[in-house]
Amino acid sequence: FPSHDMVEETGVHPPAVIEIWGGDNEQGLKLITTIRPARPIKKEKLLKIAEASFTARPVSCLKIIAKPPLDEKSKNPRLILVDEMFLN
Repeated sequence: FPSHDMVEETGVHPPAVIEIWGGDNEQGLKLITTIRPARPIKKEKLLKIAEASFTARPVSCLKIIAKPPLDEKSKNPRLILVDEMFLN
């Protein structure tokens, strides 16, 4: 995720919540795990990775939902961008 300075400069934010859903098909998805990434700290210069580990179970369909944080002033969702995603 972007550093605090990058967030201030670009307005691009890490997600507030990431949900991972899985199942046999789109109609049978169940929530597998929820990730709440740490917010960037001022002057932090690192890109962070959001990871989750969970008990493996066979799935044919995955759905990953990244929910943006809300702007404190306007209460509107902020912008998040996904550049890469790796599943192992």
